[in-house]
Amino acid sequence: MTWQSDLLAGWGAPGSPTNVEALTLWAQGEGTTDDNNPLAISGKFAGCTRCLAQCDTPSPVFAYVTMAAGIAATVAFTEGSNSAGIVQAFREDAGLAAIFEAINRSGWCAGCQGGRYPEPLWAAVQEAPPAPAPNPQPQLEDFFDMFSDPAFAVRFLYRMCLHREVDPGGMATFEPLLASGKLTLDQLMGAIEDSAEGQAAIVAERKALGLG
Repeated sequence: MTWQSDLLAGWGAPGSPTNVEALTLWAQGEGTTDDNNPLAISGKFAGCTRCLAQCDTPSPVFAYVTMAAGIAATVAFTEGSNSAGIVQAFREDAGLAAIFEAINRSGWCAGCQGGRYPEPLWAAVQEAPPAPAPNPQPQLEDFFDMFSDPAFAVRFLYRMCLHREVDPGGMATFEPLLASGKLTLDQLMGAIEDSAEGQAAIVAERKALGLG
Protein backbone atom coordinates (compact mmCIF):
# COMPACT_ATOMS: atom_id res chain seq x y z
CA MET A 1 0.00 0.00 0.00
CA THR A 2 1.11 3.57 -0.69
CA TRP A 3 0.06 6.84 0.86
CA GLN A 4 -1.76 7.64 -2.39
CA SER A 5 -3.86 4.47 -2.24
CA ASP A 6 -4.53 5.00 1.47
CA LEU A 7 -5.73 8.55 0.87
CA LEU A 8 -7.91 7.53 -2.09
CA ALA A 9 -9.45 4.78 0.03
CA GLY A 10 -10.14 7.31 2.78
CA TRP A 11 -11.96 9.46 0.23
CA GLY A 12 -13.87 6.54 -1.21
CA ALA A 13 -12.16 7.15 -4.56
CA PRO A 14 -10.81 4.52 -6.98
CA GLY A 15 -7.11 3.78 -6.86
CA SER A 16 -6.73 4.31 -10.59
CA PRO A 17 -3.38 5.16 -12.21
CA THR A 18 -4.70 8.62 -13.08
CA ASN A 19 -5.78 9.36 -9.50
CA VAL A 20 -2.45 8.12 -8.15
CA GLU A 21 -0.56 10.25 -10.68
CA ALA A 22 -2.58 13.33 -9.78
CA LEU A 23 -1.83 12.93 -6.07
CA THR A 24 1.86 12.29 -6.73
CA LEU A 25 2.16 15.42 -8.85
CA TRP A 26 0.21 17.46 -6.32
CA ALA A 27 2.53 16.32 -3.54
CA GLN A 28 5.60 17.16 -5.64
CA GLY A 29 4.41 20.75 -5.69
CA GLU A 30 4.19 20.83 -1.90
CA GLY A 31 7.48 19.15 -1.01
CA THR A 32 6.25 17.89 2.37
CA THR A 33 5.87 14.17 1.67
CA ASP A 34 8.93 13.34 3.79
CA ASP A 35 7.19 15.07 6.68
CA ASN A 36 4.19 12.73 6.33
CA ASN A 37 1.98 15.59 5.16
CA PRO A 38 2.08 15.08 1.38
CA LEU A 39 -0.56 17.68 0.50
CA ALA A 40 0.60 20.18 3.12
CA ILE A 41 -2.74 20.44 4.87
CA SER A 42 -3.03 23.12 7.51
CA GLY A 43 -4.39 22.80 11.01
CA LYS A 44 -3.45 20.80 14.06
CA PHE A 45 -4.61 17.17 13.97
CA ALA A 46 -3.75 14.09 15.97
CA GLY A 47 -0.16 12.97 15.42
CA CYS A 48 1.23 16.35 14.42
CA THR A 49 4.77 17.16 15.49
CA ARG A 50 6.74 20.24 14.44
CA CYS A 51 5.41 23.18 12.48
CA LEU A 52 6.66 23.39 8.89
CA ALA A 53 5.14 26.61 7.58
CA GLN A 54 2.71 29.40 8.39
CA CYS A 55 3.51 28.83 12.04
CA ASP A 56 2.39 32.24 13.25
CA THR A 57 -0.90 32.16 11.35
CA PRO A 58 -4.29 30.55 12.02
CA SER A 59 -3.37 27.89 9.42
CA PRO A 60 -0.08 26.29 10.46
CA VAL A 61 1.24 23.36 8.44
CA PHE A 62 2.58 20.51 10.58
CA ALA A 63 4.66 17.41 10.07
CA TYR A 64 3.14 14.14 11.33
CA VAL A 65 4.63 11.33 13.31
CA THR A 66 3.70 8.72 10.70
CA MET A 67 2.30 8.74 7.18
CA ALA A 68 -0.82 7.01 8.49
CA ALA A 69 -1.38 9.92 10.88
CA GLY A 70 -0.81 12.40 8.07
CA ILE A 71 -3.29 10.65 5.78
CA ALA A 72 -5.89 10.49 8.55
CA ALA A 73 -5.40 14.21 9.09
CA THR A 74 -5.74 14.87 5.35
CA VAL A 75 -9.00 12.94 5.18
CA ALA A 76 -10.31 14.89 8.18
CA PHE A 77 -9.17 18.20 6.70
CA THR A 78 -10.84 17.53 3.35
CA GLU A 79 -14.21 16.87 4.96
CA GLY A 80 -14.71 20.64 4.82
CA SER A 81 -16.87 22.13 2.08
CA ASN A 82 -13.90 23.91 0.50
CA SER A 83 -12.53 20.54 -0.56
CA ALA A 84 -15.77 18.88 -1.68
CA GLY A 85 -15.12 19.52 -5.37
CA ILE A 86 -11.62 18.11 -5.13
CA VAL A 87 -12.70 14.91 -3.44
CA GLN A 88 -15.56 14.50 -5.90
CA ALA A 89 -13.20 14.80 -8.87
CA PHE A 90 -11.10 11.97 -7.44
CA ARG A 91 -14.17 9.88 -6.69
CA GLU A 92 -15.30 10.28 -10.29
CA ASP A 93 -11.80 9.46 -11.57
CA ALA A 94 -12.31 12.55 -13.69
CA GLY A 95 -8.81 12.78 -15.17
CA LEU A 96 -5.80 15.01 -14.63
CA ALA A 97 -7.31 18.11 -16.20
CA ALA A 98 -10.54 17.96 -14.21
CA ILE A 99 -8.68 17.24 -10.97
CA PHE A 100 -6.35 20.17 -11.59
CA GLU A 101 -9.31 22.47 -12.21
CA ALA A 102 -11.03 21.29 -9.03
CA ILE A 103 -7.90 21.98 -6.95
CA ASN A 104 -7.05 25.24 -8.65
CA ARG A 105 -10.57 26.66 -8.29
CA SER A 106 -10.84 25.70 -4.64
CA GLY A 107 -9.63 27.76 -1.74
CA TRP A 108 -6.83 25.26 -1.03
CA CYS A 109 -4.08 27.60 -2.18
CA ALA A 110 -5.80 30.30 -4.23
CA GLY A 111 -3.40 32.23 -6.43
CA CYS A 112 -0.39 30.11 -5.46
CA GLN A 113 2.36 29.29 -7.95
CA GLY A 114 1.30 32.01 -10.34
CA GLY A 115 -2.25 30.72 -10.48
CA ARG A 116 -1.02 27.32 -11.67
CA TYR A 117 -1.30 25.52 -8.37
CA PRO A 118 -0.40 22.72 -8.13
CA GLU A 119 2.20 23.46 -10.78
CA PRO A 120 3.51 19.93 -11.45
CA LEU A 121 -0.06 18.79 -12.10
CA TRP A 122 -0.65 21.84 -14.30
CA ALA A 123 2.46 20.97 -16.33
CA ALA A 124 1.30 17.39 -16.80
CA VAL A 125 -2.08 18.60 -18.05
CA GLN A 126 -0.37 20.86 -20.59
CA GLU A 127 1.74 17.98 -21.88
CA ALA A 128 -1.11 15.48 -22.08
CA PRO A 129 -2.11 14.49 -25.61
CA PRO A 130 -5.38 16.03 -26.77
CA ALA A 131 -8.50 13.98 -26.40
CA PRO A 132 -9.20 11.90 -29.49
CA ALA A 133 -11.52 13.55 -31.95
CA PRO A 134 -14.97 12.04 -32.16
CA ASN A 135 -15.62 9.67 -35.00
CA PRO A 136 -16.47 11.76 -38.03
CA GLN A 137 -19.99 11.59 -39.31
CA PRO A 138 -20.41 9.76 -42.59
CA GLN A 139 -19.96 12.11 -45.51
CA LEU A 140 -22.04 12.23 -48.66
CA GLU A 141 -19.14 10.69 -50.57
CA ASP A 142 -19.19 7.73 -48.20
CA PHE A 143 -22.88 7.23 -48.92
CA PHE A 144 -22.36 7.15 -52.66
CA ASP A 145 -19.38 4.84 -52.28
CA MET A 146 -21.76 2.22 -50.91
CA PHE A 147 -23.38 2.03 -54.33
CA SER A 148 -20.22 0.40 -55.65
CA ASP A 149 -21.68 -2.75 -54.09
CA PRO A 150 -24.28 -3.94 -56.63
CA ALA A 151 -26.26 -5.90 -54.04
CA PHE A 152 -26.52 -2.81 -51.80
CA ALA A 153 -27.63 -0.70 -54.77
CA VAL A 154 -30.40 -3.13 -55.70
CA ARG A 155 -31.64 -3.36 -52.11
CA PHE A 156 -31.57 0.40 -51.68
CA LEU A 157 -33.47 1.17 -54.88
CA TYR A 158 -36.13 -1.42 -54.13
CA ARG A 159 -36.65 0.09 -50.70
CA MET A 160 -36.71 3.64 -52.05
CA CYS A 161 -38.94 3.00 -55.08
CA LEU A 162 -41.15 0.11 -53.97
CA HIS A 163 -40.92 0.45 -50.17
CA ARG A 164 -40.08 -3.22 -49.74
CA GLU A 165 -37.16 -5.61 -49.69
CA VAL A 166 -35.91 -6.95 -52.98
CA ASP A 167 -37.22 -10.40 -53.86
CA PRO A 168 -34.77 -13.18 -54.86
CA GLY A 169 -35.78 -12.91 -58.50
CA GLY A 170 -35.09 -9.19 -58.61
CA MET A 171 -31.70 -9.61 -56.98
CA ALA A 172 -30.79 -12.45 -59.33
CA THR A 173 -31.77 -10.32 -62.33
CA PHE A 174 -30.31 -6.93 -61.50
CA GLU A 175 -27.20 -7.59 -59.39
CA PRO A 176 -25.17 -9.25 -62.18
CA LEU A 177 -26.25 -6.58 -64.68
CA LEU A 178 -24.97 -3.83 -62.36
CA ALA A 179 -21.80 -5.75 -61.57
CA SER A 180 -20.98 -6.23 -65.25
CA GLY A 181 -21.76 -2.63 -66.15
CA LYS A 182 -24.54 -3.62 -68.54
CA LEU A 183 -26.97 -1.61 -66.42
CA THR A 184 -26.38 1.73 -64.73
CA LEU A 185 -28.00 2.91 -61.50
CA ASP A 186 -30.15 5.37 -63.42
CA GLN A 187 -31.32 2.63 -65.76
CA LEU A 188 -32.10 0.33 -62.83
CA MET A 189 -34.11 3.05 -61.08
CA GLY A 190 -35.99 3.73 -64.31
CA ALA A 191 -36.78 0.06 -64.78
CA ILE A 192 -38.12 -0.26 -61.25
CA GLU A 193 -40.18 2.93 -61.45
CA ASP A 194 -41.59 2.01 -64.88
CA SER A 195 -42.78 -1.39 -63.72
CA ALA A 196 -46.44 -1.84 -62.83
CA GLU A 197 -45.51 -2.07 -59.16
CA GLY A 198 -43.36 1.02 -59.43
CA GLN A 199 -46.12 3.04 -61.09
CA ALA A 200 -48.58 1.92 -58.41
CA ALA A 201 -46.13 3.07 -55.73
CA ILE A 202 -45.79 6.47 -57.40
CA VAL A 203 -49.57 6.91 -57.56
CA ALA A 204 -49.90 5.95 -53.89
CA GLU A 205 -47.21 8.44 -52.89
CA ARG A 206 -48.85 11.26 -54.81
CA LYS A 207 -52.17 10.53 -53.16
CA ALA A 208 -50.54 10.47 -49.73
CA LEU A 209 -49.06 13.91 -50.46
CA GLY A 210 -52.40 15.25 -51.67
CA LEU A 211 -51.19 15.62 -55.21
CA GLY A 212 -54.01 13.59 -56.80
